[in-house]
Amino acid sequence: MAMVDMNIKSERECYPSDCGSGLTLYLSPEQCEALGIKTAPEAGSQIMLRAKATIKSVTTEACEDGDKDQRLFLEINQMEIGSFSDGSSEAANSLYG
Repeated sequence: MAMVDMNIKSERECYPSDCGSGLTLYLSPEQCEALGIKTAPEAGSQIMLRAKATIKSVTTEACEDGDKDQRLFLEINQMEIGSFSDGSSEAANSLYG
């Protein structure tokens, strides 16, 4: 699956996650420790993130223009954090060991 930019701006009423700020996750000190983050990375650093989530609810709303606005509410159940890369070496390792 290709990486998708989550910094999507909406012309409709903005929810916190769709006003051009991308997706934001907050990790508690305990969650950072569980992920092996011992020292805080520098702000602005990029990392690779892989997660498994459960869809908690789905809402569909009819809009005045006839479109439908669908939203998914996800709960991240498992997550892995790695260093930033373009993914090519990770893909090669997955395929060829």
